[in-house]
Amino acid sequence: MIHILCTKISESFHQNGFKKLLAELPKVMQSKANSYRRWQDQQAFLLGRLLVKEGVKKFGYTKDPLVNFQYNTFGKPFIDGSINFNISHSQSYVVCAISNYCNLGIDIEKRNNIPLDSFKTQFSEEEWNEISISKNSTLTYYEYWTKKEATTKGVGKGVSIPFSSFTFKENTTQIEGVTWYIYPINLDEKLDYSVHLACNKRIDPKDIRIENIIFK
Repeated sequence: MIHILCTKISESFHQNGFKKLLAELPKVMQSKANSYRRWQDQQAFLLGRLLVKEGVKKFGYTKDPLVNFQYNTFGKPFIDGSINFNISHSQSYVVCAISNYCNLGIDIEKRNNIPLDSFKTQFSEEEWNEISISKNSTLTYYEYWTKKEATTKGVGKGVSIPFSSFTFKENTTQIEGVTWYIYPINLDEKLDYSVHLACNKRIDPKDIRIENIIFK
């Protein structure tokens, strides 16, 4: 089972609930949150950790996960070697994927208009051709980008794996001999966001549960 929890960044929460919930984080995480200059980034950091706290409850984990974070050599956090999670945020949304079944990564991106040519080197020739001839190049670009970002986050080796070094076939790819399975996540059809989940084990999409969380 994989749980995907999502929540919204809002100015009203920052004014009314931010300080109270921030105080529930370990001191080092409070300092990290306050180190961001923009209130949106402060809140995204806090909400991501609160989603982890909510998510571990789905697996019967009773300890405070935030004081039990462990990190691999590249800095990717996990919990007690048994629960894997990944956090992503973009503009108004924060998402957290969590599972005791597989390694995973998730990425969410708001589909803003950007100069796509600046990112050509991040894609294979075949992928870039598909982006270029697409009726909606921005959508195709973000679909590929979130697949690649989710996958590299799942691998957990940071920027050491270039996006251009792997491609997708029927929503699977291989990195260092490991097959990664890609799943599109639909938070809301009305939202202009692309979201993808990457797992190193195949999973029935019915076993991906999506939940909206509201913090006050």
